[in-house]
Amino acid sequence: MDFEITLLSINELDNCIKEMPITDISLLMGGSIETIFNVSNDLTFAGRAGTYYTKDFIDGSVIYLDGTASSVLREDSVLDSCKSIRPVLKFNKDLTKELKTKKVMLGMYPQYVVDLEKQIKIEKNFKYKKLLLTGNSYTFPNGKSYEYEYNGERFVRVINNSNCPVVLSNGLIYHKDWYAWVKVEPVIWIVKENMLVSSKGLLSGIPFNNSQEFSEFKDTIISRFINENIKKELFQDKNQTRIIEIEKDIIKSKQYKINYFDILWYI
Repeated sequence: MDFEITLLSINELDNCIKEMPITDISLLMGGSIETIFNVSNDLTFAGRAGTYYTKDFIDGSVIYLDGTASSVLREDSVLDSCKSIRPVLKFNKDLTKELKTKKVMLGMYPQYVVDLEKQIKIEKNFKYKKLLLTGNSYTFPNGKSYEYEYNGERFVRVINNSNCPVVLSNGLIYHKDWYAWVKVEPVIWIVKENMLVSSKGLLSGIPFNNSQEFSEFKDTIISRFINENIKKELFQDKNQTRIIEIEKDIIKSKQYKINYFDILWYI
């Protein structure tokens, strides 16, 4: 596949792609949620709207959105690292003429944690060295995480890099430096003309840039990171390069609706 990987620019935004739920892996790496709102039609923890970078900047500030349907453009320092990376794949042709659906699956990436019961089982097998390494790995702000296979599914063991406790999609609270098992899943993209826009915030913890002295997006830390790491890690297996048309997002086997008075504690 011949494509460019980048971020959305403000002139490419419309109401169909403004909303963006944040993934657990992004929260574990310090991703931020600035509102109490979820994206449309998803009242679960997995549907919480998360902030995300655009590729645009002005006077040392990066332009970002809060991930809600009514999101407006905001500014923050380019040194900030708590906004999510929402990758965009750009092709040299109009994809809407070839694809019949508005969403597709392409590539694999760690996204959401498993439930407590499965986490205990996987961790036990990990400690007794019974898990199979697949040979794949993923680069995060706190280092590489290696991919393991368990019962035919793939997972990575991630250490919470957020400075604050975070509530993840399984309804559990994870404190800093606690481990979490995150499932590697197909990435869902929104089809928009010559682009595939990630439907979720895939990662955070990477500053837009490490100084205010730059003139083009391609010169930034975040541009180099998505090209040197995310672009490769999305497609580590040959079968991950095939675009699969889907009518709607994959339904998770367990959905935990948000109830801030009944949050489970991970022990």
